[in-house]
Formats: sequence, structure tokens, C-alpha cells
Amino acid sequence: MASILKVDTIQDQSGNNIINENADTITIGASGDTITIPSGATLTNSGTATGFGKVLQVVQGTTTTQTSITSSTWTDSTLTASITPSSATNKILVLVNQHFNVFRSGFAYAGGSLRLVRGATTIYAGDVNFQVYSEAGGSTAINFYNYQPLNYLDSPSSTSALTYKTQQRSYDPGDRAMTQASSAESTIILIEIEG
Repeated sequence: MASILKVDTIQDQSGNNIINENADTITIGASGDTITIPSGATLTNSGTATGFGKVLQVVQGTTTTQTSITSSTWTDSTLTASITPSSATNKILVLVNQHFNVFRSGFAYAGGSLRLVRGATTIYAGDVNFQVYSEAGGSTAINFYNYQPLNYLDSPSSTSALTYKTQQRSYDPGDRAMTQASSAESTIILIEIEG
């Protein structure tokens, strides 16, 4: 015959509540307590779990390698970082701060683009454009330096090592698009968020 133990609260020897049930809500432990799951044990969720979104790991990549291009062909900017997610349900928040320079002589505008790639897959929907117009109407050279941010929340559904990188291109053959001009530093930060 099966036995049933009916209680609302279980306390430790000091009288502290360690398990409490009230209005269909079960509370394990109290504020400041540590709840330990032994090694080898599995915690299974068959319902709706909340409270996720914790930062699990942070990886940063930097580069100061100057990379120049004068064509519309996508080319690696040398900015890259790799991360291995601990669960296929976790997300990767990608934060990029890319230094760039665009140059064109005697024309009304100059520009280039950046995009974000994971492995061989372009993951940023569309590319980030940095375009500059000459107030002189093209009578003088355009030579513009700045930093371009690029932020993206990725859901890779993977526990394999993932490499993220940026690629660059110029608008047309008359433009020169350059990243890390004069050895300026660009950064990429990868943040694993619990799913």
C-alpha cells in the first residue's frame, strides 16, 4: 500500500522553512540559501520555466590590422571571435564596434558596408552602411573616419564552437573602404545568454 505524507511546510532542525507550499506555489529554500544539484543529477522541466536570461560567458575579440578594399566583394575585416555555447537553447548576443574609413577623390559621396557572419552564414539581415556625402558637391576628396556599431542577438541552436566575424565591402570601384585605419582598434564581444 502506498504511503502519503501531507504537510504544508518542511523545516530543518533550526526551525527554518526549507520547503513550503502556499496557494499552489512551492518554495524551496529562502533568500540567501544555496540549492545544490548533485553532479550527475538531471533537472527536467516538463512545464513552463521562468527566470532564464542569465549571462553564462563573455568572449572578446580585437584587431588593429588595417584592411582595405575597393570592390563590392565581401572581404573579411580581420575582426573575429569564437564561443562554444553550453546549451543549444542559449542565445549569443553579438556586440561589434568597428573602426572604418571611407575615401574617394573628387566625387559627391563615398561609402562601404559591414555585415556579420557566423561560420559561413551571413546572420545579420542586410548590411550596415556607412556612407558620406560631400558638402562641396564632389569637388574635393572625401576622407571620413568613424566607428560603426553592429549589435545582433543570434539563436545558433548549437553546442559546437562558433566563429563570428565581420566582413566589409565598398559601394563601387571608385570608393575605398578601410577598417582599422592607422591601426585603430575594433572589438567584437560575444555574450552567451541562457535560453
